[in-house]
Amino acid sequence: MKGIVIKVHWSWFAAFFLIFLAVYQFFTANLESTHPVYAVLSLAVTLAFFLSVLLHEFTHSLVARKRGVQVPDITLFIFGGIARIGREADTPSAELRMAAAGPLFSFSAFLAFTGLALLTGWRGWDTASLAFTILAMVNFGLTFFNLLPGFPLDGGRILRALLWKRWNDPVRSTVVSARIGQALGILLVAIGLVSPFFDLYQSGYDMAATVLWLAFIGSFLFQLARRGGRQSLVHMRLSSTGVAQGMRPLDVIDQGLPPTEGPSNGHFPRSIPTESDASSTIEEDASLLEALKKMEAEGKDFLWVVREGSKVGLILREDILERSRREGS
Repeated sequence: MKGIVIKVHWSWFAAFFLIFLAVYQFFTANLESTHPVYAVLSLAVTLAFFLSVLLHEFTHSLVARKRGVQVPDITLFIFGGIARIGREADTPSAELRMAAAGPLFSFSAFLAFTGLALLTGWRGWDTASLAFTILAMVNFGLTFFNLLPGFPLDGGRILRALLWKRWNDPVRSTVVSARIGQALGILLVAIGLVSPFFDLYQSGYDMAATVLWLAFIGSFLFQLARRGGRQSLVHMRLSSTGVAQGMRPLDVIDQGLPPTEGPSNGHFPRSIPTESDASSTIEEDASLLEALKKMEAEGKDFLWVVREGSKVGLILREDILERSRREGS
C-alpha cells in the first residue's frame, strides 16, 4: 500500500528459520522426493506464509486509513507483523473494526487455501495439495492466535473495544487487556518449558522447535503487553492532569525564564507566534492528554492556554512528552 514502509525486526529471522524448519520436516515426513526439492518447497511456503501475514496487516491498515488514521509503517517480527497506527481509534466501534479486519482476512485465506488444497488433491497434484494444506493450516493458526484476548494481539484489541463500550473508559480497558496479554505471555512460556516432560513429539527436533517457538512468542507477548499497559497508565495520568499543571505561565514566558516544572533544558520554541485562533489554543480546564492529541492532530508543537478567552500560559509538546517519560519509567 502506497506510503507504508515495511520494516523487519531481528526476531523475524528467528521466526522465519523456525517456520522453514517446521515446513521442511513436514515435507520430508509426507512427501517422497530429494532434499533440494524439500528445501525449495519449504522456502516457497514460508515466503507465502509471511506474504499472508503482510496482507493481514495491510487489511488493518486499509480499514484504519478509511477512518482517517495514518499508518506510517508495518514491522515484521516473531508474531508475524504489526501495523503502527498514527493515533488510537476515537470510538470502540472504530477500534473493533480495525482489530477484526486482520483475523477476517486470515480466516478468508484459510478457506481459500483449503479450497486449493482440495482442488489440487482431486486433480492428483499431491505436492501442490500438500503445500496449500500447510498454508491453510498456518493461516488458521494465525487467525486463532491473533484472536487470543490479550493486548496487543487483535483479540486483545477486540476485548479492549468491548470493555471500552461497556465502561466508557479506553484507558482502563487497555490496562485490563494488557494484563491479560502479560498472563498469556507467561502461560505460553510455561507451556513451552513443561512440554518436554510430555510424550507429544516424534523426534527431538519437534520438541526443541516447539520449546523455542513458544518461549519466543511468550516473552515477546509479555514485553509488548507490559509496554502497552504502561503507556495506558501514562495516558490515564495525563487525562487526569489539567493543562494548568503543565503549562508555562505567561509571566514566566515574558521574562524568558525556564518554568519551575518542566524539561531540564528549559528550552522554548525559537519563535512563538502571537496569534490565538482556535487551532492554536486550548482551554485551561482541558487535560494534558487532550492537549497532546490536539497538537498531534494539527501538527503543532505548542498551544496557547486560555482562560475565558485570555492567554494565561503556553503548553509545549516536549513538556508533555517529558512528563510522560518520567511517569512511565
